[in-house]
Parts: sequence; C-alpha cells; structure tokens
Amino acid sequence: QEHSLPDLNRRWACCSDFADRAKNHCHAVCLCNLLSYLFPNQRISFSEIHKIVKNGPVFTLRKAKRLFSSCNLPLSAEKLRNYEELKTALSEENPCMLLVANHLCDWHWILALGFAETADGQQFVRIADGWHPDCDRWYAVEKNAEWLAGVIPPP
Repeated sequence: QEHSLPDLNRRWACCSDFADRAKNHCHAVCLCNLLSYLFPNQRISFSEIHKIVKNGPVFTLRKAKRLFSSCNLPLSAEKLRNYEELKTALSEENPCMLLVANHLCDWHWILALGFAETADGQQFVRIADGWHPDCDRWYAVEKNAEWLAGVIPPP
C-alpha cells in the first residue's frame, strides 16, 4: 500500500539554502516547505518564518503555533502520537511536520508527504528532509515509534 500527496514535483527548500543566515534551522526550513506547499500563491519567505521561529534547536510546536497565529494561517499544531495518526492525516491529504531523533543529540524536522507499507509489515514515510531539493526520500518507521511532535493542518 502506498499513498502520496499530490503535486510533489517541485524544488523543496533545504537547510543549505539558508546556511549563510541561520543555524540549526531545520524547523524553519520545514515550516517553509509546509507553507509553500499548502499556500502556493501566498509565499511566506524563509526570512519571515525565521524572524518568528529563530534558530534552533526547536523541540516543541510553540514556535510553529506563534507563526501560524501571527500570519493568520488556518493551521493547527497538534501532537501526532503514532504512525496510524500520521497515516490518517496523510490519507486526508494533510502534510505533517515531524520531529524525529536519531539519538539524544541528533534531532531533525522533516515534512511527511506520503506513506508506504510493504507486504511484510514494514512502514515508510515519504519526506522532504530539508537536505535534498526533492522528496524522493523515505523514512523507515521503527516498530512502535512515537513522534515527538507533529503539525496537522485542519481538513
């Protein structure tokens, strides 16, 4: 089973695009990608986003909520508890920001844009990872993984 959101063939923002003006800024880059996908005719620049969310590391949705409020954006910031909630959101055509951790000191914000499941039960999330300009990247979901945070636009 596989599902991806529509209109993914674009150049996605990368952390390296803004390395000269920001540090630890994957949160701002992920927000930039989310907003440019959801509101393609209402561009909000990285500079505007970064002015509100600032440099990271960012471990909560507090700054995203502040950005949404200050720009009058009809988005909500809610915690995604597990893969099933993410899968439901993506099935409803909602991209989701996820904060994932490789280990205690290695955190990164990614934008979830689809999912795939293999016959043997493996689960993958299609992502714009903030390091590559395309979204032909897949995040392998660990068994019983819990997301640290997630942003779900309302339906």
